Parts: sequence; structure tokens; C-alpha cells
Amino acid sequence: MQSAMNYDKTIDIEDISLIRHDACQELSATVDGDRIWFRFPLFLDIEPRAEIFMSLAMVEGMVRGIPVRIKDDIAISNRLAHTYEEIQALLKSWNDDFVISPIIAKTTKDFPQSQNVISCFSGGIDSTYTYGLYRDDITHILLMDCFDDWNEEGSWEQNVANRQAFADAQDIKLITVETNIRYIGNKRKLDFGLLHGSIVAAVGIAMNPKIFLMPSSFSYTTLHPWGSHPLLDPLWRTENTEIIHHGCGVSRCEKTKYIAQEQKFLDQIQVCWESSSTNCGKCSKCLRTAIALKILGKKCAILPEANSKEQYSMMAIEDDNTSSFAIELIDLCKEYGEVEIQKYIEKNLKTYKIKSATHDFFKALAGNPGRRLIRRFSNSSWYKERATVTSNKVDKKVR
Repeated sequence: MQSAMNYDKTIDIEDISLIRHDACQELSATVDGDRIWFRFPLFLDIEPRAEIFMSLAMVEGMVRGIPVRIKDDIAISNRLAHTYEEIQALLKSWNDDFVISPIIAKTTKDFPQSQNVISCFSGGIDSTYTYGLYRDDITHILLMDCFDDWNEEGSWEQNVANRQAFADAQDIKLITVETNIRYIGNKRKLDFGLLHGSIVAAVGIAMNPKIFLMPSSFSYTTLHPWGSHPLLDPLWRTENTEIIHHGCGVSRCEKTKYIAQEQKFLDQIQVCWESSSTNCGKCSKCLRTAIALKILGKKCAILPEANSKEQYSMMAIEDDNTSSFAIELIDLCKEYGEVEIQKYIEKNLKTYKIKSATHDFFKALAGNPGRRLIRRFSNSSWYKERATVTSNKVDKKVR
């Protein structure tokens, strides 16, 4: 890898340590002055590896145009070191504001490998679908605490209890990982929508499984730049861990249809935007899932049913992501002859398209000065981020 002697400044990863406590083992490091930690269960064989800290450091380096350096005498995966620039090239193809940031580190091919097959598992549609298809191979499921704000008192503990009950019923082990990396990323104004896939992949390789499964968020027909992506996630593989981004071959509705075949899978789904441990039945994720189950003629024990015109009308379509899910629901309505539900979703979709087209028209009409003014007074935090999945700047500026 490159020498640090050629650079005046670097993003340093240093003081990497693994400390066993009574209830967990904590892998931590100082990254560019911030202490980042990950807490793993005691039953896992964890080593002091540097790769787990590289995702945030890499994006920080790409924003500032300076290299990342592993200062400790800890070697990273030789295979990952050789795909590190390819990871960045993909991110740069989505957001040309980025600058390729070299990695300065020792490398090795000598890592232990377990026979574990670990799958990310939140209880949502995507992860439940992946678990269902790989159930005969999966030995562990992973739940991380950085995907929700956990504002409700006891919500993380309840989520863990729910996932533990599922793991016990399936006779597999649950791995829970707590971390402060999202807090550090938010503090640095690095969009979690960009970071999350690389963070999860890096957590996966720190556990040394043979295979690490990352359920897809979107199908091939709805793919777009996103922090977890079938082109991105597998690039984090190492000599001892293969990373599989799974599920792009089917739509969200097709995943729901598969899950609905087995009530034990259906009755544990956790899909809510508003709650981390229950399903409110009112947010867009709850509603679109409940509407899909209504069309399929299925019921979930922990998700309120969608039975009224008011509920169909409440399913908000706010962006291209949610509009793609609405289109999938319309197709499902056509397949099952649900004309009334189809009518309401099509009305919502039409309203969204009109608003989106109007917004784009006035944005184009205003030109760059108008767009800068809109961003200045916008409440959207996305405009204020230093790093996002795609460019959010009008003018190209060196930071």
C-alpha cells in the first residue's frame, strides 16, 4: 500500500483495542480524533481488526481528499486493500464531489475463518425473506442498534427480546451489536444513507464468518445509488469472508407474498418507521405492508390491519423510493383484482407525480441561484450533509 511519507495530512485510525467486559467485548479505535466503539457478545471470537473502522474513515477521506492511514501495527485484508479504490470509484460514480482517498496500511492474507453463516436480521420484510431462503445454512442472525433512534424507553431491549424469541424458535444464535458510529457520522454530517451498508459489511467481516448475508432494500428494477447495493456490499469481502447482497431478484411485494406463506415468519415482522419494537399501523411502511397483506388475504398478529378507504389514502408517497413500492402494490392489486385499493394508491401516486414535476419545473426555472436559495432555507438536513449518496451541491468547491 502507499507510503504516508507522500502526504502532509491523513485520516488516522489508531489505538485499536479489544477489551472484554462482564457483559460484552468492546472493539474500539480513535478515528481522526473520535473514539468509535462496537460492542459484541462474549461468545463470539473477535480479534482487534482495523477494517471495521475503515468505512467512516474512507468517506471522511473522500470528502477532504486525503488518505486513510492505519497507524497501529495491525494488518488489514490484502483482498480488501486491493478493492478499496474500486469501492471509492463506485461511490465517486454516484457523487462526483468525492476524491479518491488511498489507504496506507500493512496487509495480510492470514485470517482465521469460522464456519458461521451470519445474516442481518431486523425482523423486516427484506431480512425475513433472506432468512427464509437461507434458513438451512444460517447459524447466526445479526441485529445492530444503529438503524433506529431508539427514542422510546426500552425499545432496544424490547427489539432484542423479540429477535431473541425468533432465534430461539429457529434454534440459531442472535448476535446483537451496539455502536456509536452513527452518532459520530451524524456529528461529522456524513449521511447514514451513504454509510450504512459499508458499516454493516465491515461489522460482518470483523466476526470472521464464512458467509455474511446482507438483505437487499430494493429490487433490480428499482435500484439506484444507495449505501447498501449489490455492486457495493460484496466489494468489502476478505480472504475469509464472502459477502452476499441478497434479494434484488424480487420485489418487496413478492418478498411479502413469500413470507405470508409461513405464519411464524409473518407474525414476527417489524416494519414500523415510528417504533423500533412495535408496529404503529399508521406510518407509510406499516400501511404499505398492511395493504399488501390485505390484498393477499393474510393477517399479522402484531401489525394492525388496513381495512378502510382512509387508510388506503393515508399511505404517503414522498419520494422515488416510496413511489416504486406504490407501483409494486398497484401491480399486486391487478394480480388479485383489488380494484378499490388500486384506485386509492393510483390517486396517491398521481398526486406525488404532479408535485414532483412541479418542483422540478420551478427548480429548473430558478437556475443555480434559485436552487442555492432553496437549499439555504430548506429544512432538509440532506442539504446540510458534507457527504451524501449523490451530489447535493450546486457549485463544485474544494473543501
